Amino acid sequence: MMISGILILTKEGMAFEVAKKIENIQGVEVHHIVEGSKIVITLEEKSIDQSYQTGKQLEKVPGVLGVNVVYYNFEEAEEALAEAN
Repeated sequence: MMISGILILTKEGMAFEVAKKIENIQGVEVHHIVEGSKIVITLEEKSIDQSYQTGKQLEKVPGVLGVNVVYYNFEEAEEALAEAN
């Protein structure tokens, strides 16, 4: 599983409207809206390809100016590392 922390930049004053639209996308959880133009979300997907496709979907939402990955984690990689040690 891939978990990403993402900052979405929107047109000024559109963050709440965009958040309402993206919270219905599978794997997306809206955590915080900042200053009416920024949205903090997490995205959980099974693979990097699915995560990439969802990111492209987020970019197409009206009002979105940018989708910026701030953090990502591959849970299987951590589990494999723990088992190796």
